[in-house]
Amino acid sequence: MDFSTSSSAAIASALCKRLEAIRLSKNISQAQLARQAGVSRSTLTRIADGKSISLDSFVRVIKALGL
Repeated sequence: MDFSTSSSAAIASALCKRLEAIRLSKNISQAQLARQAGVSRSTLTRIADGKSISLDSFVRVIKALGL
C-alpha cells in the first residue's frame, strides 16, 4: 500500500489488519489481548474487520503485542 496516495481511512484499515495478522501469528486470542491491552473485545473485533479505532486503543494494542 502506498501511504502517500491512500486515504486516511484506507491507511487506518491497513494498519488494523496488520495488527490482526500479528495477533494471529503470535497465537493470542482476542480475549487475552483485550485483557492485556486494557481494551474491550469489541475493539479487537473492529481491528480484525479493518475498522478504525481510537489512537489510544491502537497504542495499547501495539504495546500489548510487544511492538
